[in-house]
Amino acid sequence: MPTARLTPSTYYLSSTSYLSVSDAANMYTNTDSTTHATVYNSRTSTSSYYIYLRGFDFDSLPASAVINSFTVKLKANESGVSTSSSYKPYLAHGTSAINGTCDTITTSVATHTFTGISDSWETIKGYGDDFGIRINCRRASKNTAGYVYIYGAEIEVNYTIPDPATVTSTLTGNGTI
Repeated sequence: MPTARLTPSTYYLSSTSYLSVSDAANMYTNTDSTTHATVYNSRTSTSSYYIYLRGFDFDSLPASAVINSFTVKLKANESGVSTSSSYKPYLAHGTSAINGTCDTITTSVATHTFTGISDSWETIKGYGDDFGIRINCRRASKNTAGYVYIYGAEIEVNYTIPDPATVTSTLTGNGTI
């Protein structure tokens, strides 16, 4: 069973006035604990702002692929960000959260796996470049800088390619095929 690893190609910030990103290309590589993108929340309030990772290349899968399963992962940690129970990454279509749940990002580097994704693969694939992961970057207090460190994101897809169609024909009489 072939496996494809889809990684995002772009990011989007809900506010370029209050969020900044350094080493943005590093959030696409999903490397180990030393390479990361840093997202910094500079606003002096506890308002929520979002980081969106987008551009998973669904078209890189063969057109005839039958999707058996897929797993969405995000490797990240935070510092000075509000980690209340409502602070969790979500899957998103555009800027709207869609189904699927993920545990809260904490100060320890961890790979978070999304669960409870009820949309079909074809629905998610149909979102195109508008599909991605939404990460909250809300400061814990207006006196504390908020940072999110993103080490990578991926969708691991297990699929099969159907065998070519087999045509069976029966000849009766004196015909030809």
